[in-house]
Amino acid sequence: MLRLFIQFFTKQPELYNDYRWVWAGPWSQWSLILLAVLLTVALFFSWHAARRLPKLSQKLMLVGLRTLLAGLLWFLIAGPALELRHVQKIQNHLPIFIDTSASLRNQNTKNGPTRMEKIKQFFARNKAFIERLKQEQKVRFYTFDRDVKVLGKAIKSLQPEGDQTDLLKIGHLLQEKYHDRPLAGVIIVTDGNDTLAFAEGRSSVTKKDTVKKRKEQANRRMRYLLQMLKRLQIPVHMIVPPVRKGLRDIAVAEIFGDAFAFLHNTATVEAKIVVQGYTSMRLPVSLYREGQLLKSTFISLKPGQREYTVSFKFKPRKAGKFIYSVRVPVLRGEAVTENNRKDFILKIIRDRIRVLQVVGRPSWDVRFMRRLLKKNANIDLISFFIMRTHHNVQRVPLQDIALIPFPAKELFTKAIFSFDLIIFQNFNYAPYLRRQYLDNITRFIQKGGAFVMVGGELSFGAGGYLGTSLEQALPVRLGLGHIDTRPFSPQLSKAGIHHPITRLLPNLLQSQQVWKSLPKVTGSNIIGPAKPNSTVLLEHPFLQTDTGKPLPVLTIGEHKKGRVMSLTVDESWRWNFSHVGQGGTKAPYYRFWNNAIRWLIRDPELERVQVTTFRSSYRQGEKARFRIRVLDRNYQPKKKGDVRISIQKASETGFLHQSTEKLQSNGTVSFSWLPSKPGMYRIRVESKLSEKVTATGSELFQVHGLHDEFQRIQPNVSLFRSVKKATKGRTIGLDETLSELALRPATIVRVDRSQTVDLWDNIIVLLLLLLLLTTEWTLRRRWGLL
Repeated sequence: MLRLFIQFFTKQPELYNDYRWVWAGPWSQWSLILLAVLLTVALFFSWHAARRLPKLSQKLMLVGLRTLLAGLLWFLIAGPALELRHVQKIQNHLPIFIDTSASLRNQNTKNGPTRMEKIKQFFARNKAFIERLKQEQKVRFYTFDRDVKVLGKAIKSLQPEGDQTDLLKIGHLLQEKYHDRPLAGVIIVTDGNDTLAFAEGRSSVTKKDTVKKRKEQANRRMRYLLQMLKRLQIPVHMIVPPVRKGLRDIAVAEIFGDAFAFLHNTATVEAKIVVQGYTSMRLPVSLYREGQLLKSTFISLKPGQREYTVSFKFKPRKAGKFIYSVRVPVLRGEAVTENNRKDFILKIIRDRIRVLQVVGRPSWDVRFMRRLLKKNANIDLISFFIMRTHHNVQRVPLQDIALIPFPAKELFTKAIFSFDLIIFQNFNYAPYLRRQYLDNITRFIQKGGAFVMVGGELSFGAGGYLGTSLEQALPVRLGLGHIDTRPFSPQLSKAGIHHPITRLLPNLLQSQQVWKSLPKVTGSNIIGPAKPNSTVLLEHPFLQTDTGKPLPVLTIGEHKKGRVMSLTVDESWRWNFSHVGQGGTKAPYYRFWNNAIRWLIRDPELERVQVTTFRSSYRQGEKARFRIRVLDRNYQPKKKGDVRISIQKASETGFLHQSTEKLQSNGTVSFSWLPSKPGMYRIRVESKLSEKVTATGSELFQVHGLHDEFQRIQPNVSLFRSVKKATKGRTIGLDETLSELALRPATIVRVDRSQTVDLWDNIIVLLLLLLLLTTEWTLRRRWGLL
């Protein structure tokens, strides 16, 4: 087109490659404006003069000829000219950004091509136009999702795999790389959904005020992007997919609540459900815990309503980290199915340790124990004391012996699993509890509860526990109920020197000295030896079991998922009161029992295998990192040995990774693993402490996938309009074929040759002027105006 235009005005068009309009006349701009005003006034009076003509068509023809004459006169006086030039130009840069985030997997029509496939078709259809752009501009292709990268392969091989979309990165790249380079324009191929603002700082569970902050942040990001693009002063063209009509989709968009809940207390989780295209039906919404259905409800879908909030209330029964998920069924015709489920990790913690203390008779030991438990702000204590027994009062009914009725049935059937720790202190169960209640206590231990039996004349074998199910859970074998009343000082065993329960001071030697300084206790229950896999922490200095080993005084063990402890003396109070009387402090007593409670309820800091993840959630493609710490049977860092690491999808049984790692000298291992897919994972670590004892630890972590990319399915039309308005660019559909595109012209470096062609100095112009004058005079003469 340029070549034909130049050829019309010169006989040597090959000498020129550019042109521009100039004004050859001596008149200033204001003079030409004044002349145009005068000519307009003259035409106005000419219209009034033509009112004598009888026909409107005659008036219009005459005034039209005079208007053409006035325009031609102004044209001759102004003296326009065409300057033909041969110039040297610098090619401008034209970056083209192609979105490769996962939202490009969406289809614009049911069973139709995906957005990414449409993008590939667009570039294939406009291949000739793109090649022409490459000749005229310095074209460079980029891909973007979470990051912006130079396109290193053919467009037809692109895959939409990005887990986030960060449009702001485009603005930053333009500022950094093109601030000193001339830009012809910018082309962005995208659906316009910037998801990074909604992903930053994301956790499994969201607070409601956080959603508002994310929206504000997203709006700030888009305003900043528009400011950066507008500052470039170039057209920014958006190549976009069409808005999908008749879209049908159901999404679990957000989970509202706290990242933790309290054990045995009512927890509330709310889910935001976004519905498009479905109405007049009941939609089931379910809450799952570790793959097991926990709660289910229905919402009634109404015409015109898109967002619904569903609330679930439940009471956690076990402490730790667990995977919960809110799910809705996949309905027929849904555009996206990946967003019908949202998993989250909920940490169940103890707001207070619920302790049940059952006492056979009042004593100094009971008094000091209750004072210790009441003083601990983290303990919620329920105590029952048998003040008088049937041996003391013969003529009073048994139900009237206690000051209040002993609610045995309620405590040991309905409420038993709400406790964390049960303490039987010098308590003979037979007059007050059915044997089946002992079975319930055993089940309580097996499911993760903690149990302590404290000695006395009504405890162990003397309390009638021999042959019961509770004996099977205890860490020691029971004797016939005999009691030795001689005073003694319990001795630390080898395990007791290092164990956190009996470690009264951080320094081992000082801790042993404290134990030696404690007052003697009077008497001990005579029991059998410790069971296999149990640990004796305190021993009798001179009494022995029938195996020839020292009589266990303090023994701990595990029974299924629970922990148990036995103390054969009922005078630990002397480590408080009597020790103070001898010039010591009450600290050893408090440290001992507080350490015991922490160990019994599985305080994470006292676990032998501790697994810590650097973050609770990772994005897809990022390595998950862990720190593993192992303590030996004496609770010292395990300096030698291996740990076996297993990783599995939380909802599956098979292992995705298994390996063996060597421990460092400080008992730790640093480990990393790259997940291949998003989801919830559990890492499990095992360490062999002895031939028969293996300690384990585990941790949950989440890998965020593409959930955010499928929350906003429709293209961001408002962004397209804003970019078009701010930069004077175009919004181009993926189905269009390009022929022209407004771009900033190239910068001219040097003019090698030029020729000015005066357009007014032309025989054609003079003949046209003569023709118009002759025609106007002829018409006036014919219509009687002369």
